[in-house]
Amino acid sequence: MRGRPLITLGWLAAVAGLLIGCTGGPGILSVKAEYPIGKRKLLVVPFKDPAFSYFESKNGCELADGIAGFMRIYHRRVNVISGTELRSSIKERDYTKLPLSDAAREIGADTVLEGSIIELETRDPKAVNLMRGKITVEFALHDVEKWDPPLYSKRETYFYPKDTEYEHLLSQDVKPKQVLDELLSLCAQRIAECFVDHEELKE
Repeated sequence: MRGRPLITLGWLAAVAGLLIGCTGGPGILSVKAEYPIGKRKLLVVPFKDPAFSYFESKNGCELADGIAGFMRIYHRRVNVISGTELRSSIKERDYTKLPLSDAAREIGADTVLEGSIIELETRDPKAVNLMRGKITVEFALHDVEKWDPPLYSKRETYFYPKDTEYEHLLSQDVKPKQVLDELLSLCAQRIAECFVDHEELKE
């Protein structure tokens, strides 16, 4: 099993092609978003990491970019900008001290998705030679003008690979970085699916 970069132009195009190619086919299930983002302009902020602040965690930035990327794949008209894109637009100032609501207003966003990485590991502590990724995240969608209570919030734990594939990921067959990339990609996809309609393969 090979790892992949979390978000690249080529990878996004490949995923989009797969999704478009399976649209409406047998074994495909149409799933409604739990909280449709609709026409709102959304700012996805890099997720907080216990040891970092905003924009300082590589995993948190990749997760935010991945969420925005998957939203664009699922719905081409979705109006979303990731936090790393925001950083480039306000690079002349100390963006780490800019309140999220103010940052959102500067780019015309009316909602903000923020979150935290609570737990992240790429090896099962209960097994010697088995690699398995686990990530627990909390995330919340806020209205810029009325921050609290959030419009939507959730705490989830995701695993890579699934239990049925677990025994095949021996440490000599896969690198921790590969597991990490797959895990962040899966997490980003699942979070994006909370806010945009999408299609899934039937189990």
